[in-house]
Amino acid sequence: MRTGGTWRGLSLRKLGVNSRAVGITNRILVRNSILELGPISRTEISRITGLTPPAVTAIVNQYLATGVVTEVGYEESTGGRRPVSLMVNPRVALIFAVKIQKGEVTSALVDLACGFLSSRRLRLASTDESKVVSAILEQYSECLAESGLPPERVVYCGVACPGLIDPGTGVVEHSPNLAWHGVLLADLLSRALDGVPVHVENICNAAALAENRYGRLGHVKNMIHVNLGVGIGAGILIDGHIFEGTHGYAGEIGHMVMTDGQGPRCSCGRYGCLEAMCSTRAVVSRLNEALQGHPDERVRNLAPLTDVAAIHEMALDELPEVSRILCDAGRTIGIAVANLVNLFNPELIVVGGELAAASDLVVSALRESVNEHALPQLTRDLAIIRSQMTQDPSLIGAYAIVLGRVKAMEEWKRGQPTQPSLLSDRRGENLPHT
Repeated sequence: MRTGGTWRGLSLRKLGVNSRAVGITNRILVRNSILELGPISRTEISRITGLTPPAVTAIVNQYLATGVVTEVGYEESTGGRRPVSLMVNPRVALIFAVKIQKGEVTSALVDLACGFLSSRRLRLASTDESKVVSAILEQYSECLAESGLPPERVVYCGVACPGLIDPGTGVVEHSPNLAWHGVLLADLLSRALDGVPVHVENICNAAALAENRYGRLGHVKNMIHVNLGVGIGAGILIDGHIFEGTHGYAGEIGHMVMTDGQGPRCSCGRYGCLEAMCSTRAVVSRLNEALQGHPDERVRNLAPLTDVAAIHEMALDELPEVSRILCDAGRTIGIAVANLVNLFNPELIVVGGELAAASDLVVSALRESVNEHALPQLTRDLAIIRSQMTQDPSLIGAYAIVLGRVKAMEEWKRGQPTQPSLLSDRRGENLPHT
């Protein structure tokens, strides 16, 4: 979105330098200006970057010759010749986005305009890393075949994965839900994908970034995304950047202990963790107990449920026993979220994941619990909403993080180097996607 020569509030004026020594940087700047702001004219590119019109024209001609940029029509004339509008060909480079969670792998082949060319979702009983990588490779091959585009177009792969992730190395240090310890996921997957570079990010951090970039109330500087699924976690954005903590492990609220050594045992080995009490597995277990013990045979026949999606599909939250369990879970999660509100004072909480999608009761009870347990001064202007993204936020987040790296590449070809001065931090793009 163009706003008077700004990129979402970041001025682009005079970012370019008319020097042959920085030709690569200038070419990237012009290319990314067209990607972000297109359709856009050469004159406008010159104005917002500070590069001279001849320099812009020379760079644009190079990109026109290679098919990276295309001319798409004319803008309104302000006197004299009508300016020609430019856009990047979004399929000149592709990103393979992957989401891993226990029991499932989801992937998509996405172009530079966030257009989904093909996608796959696979139930997977095993969490063995070799089988997970094999499943991703199979999805990759199927997505490519469906797209009809050559594999050379895929320049990066972004992965959203649960657990403690070192994004700098792509190592999954510890993932209780997957039973992974020290898994070299980026290296394993890159080798399987014939050398496509791979970046791995925590699943909740990826979702938070996606909600910030593409969500209904996006571009909120201080927000928290709470993911309620097989695992429970939080992605925390402070001043528009992921809060990562010392080692990049911040946001593991699923292992916030909610009882004094009591309660169910968690996958991490401790007792009374929020995840052990309120994950989708825990909720489904309690629902099945309630349904199977119901005096009405018609209700008993509804069990066993296999996942929380059945709650929405069968309108089960209209049953008092089901609504009580869902509200109890929402209130318990709300206590943990209230602690986050007291700590970080966000302006927005987005609640996502399978449990949030299953029933409005969960988010409503969570919201009431936050208002009850957090300081009123911190909740006065706080919005708590359920995620309304049509695409999976974690999958989109894996794409968004990698898109920042793709923008810093000298050329959109696999194996090309990046410009360190333009490379985004490991948590997303320096220049937000429009």
